[in-house]
Amino acid sequence: MGETNVLQQLMKEVVELQKKLEAEICRGEKLKAKEKSCDENEMCMLKDNFTGLGLEDLKSFNEKLVEIKDKTT
Repeated sequence: MGETNVLQQLMKEVVELQKKLEAEICRGEKLKAKEKSCDENEMCMLKDNFTGLGLEDLKSFNEKLVEIKDKTT
């Protein structure tokens, strides 16, 4: 009887692990689909290597903020 309980418990664990694996596979497929639907600039921003035109605007804006901060202190 004890062996049956252990076997049932192991089977339950296997089923739970299979469900988790299927969920992770599904999640991965959804992430891949999202990645394909993003444009190149968005992917660069997400990967933290964005070098688009907006970068220069951000740099100049940051410089202006630093100047304003320096003037007020």
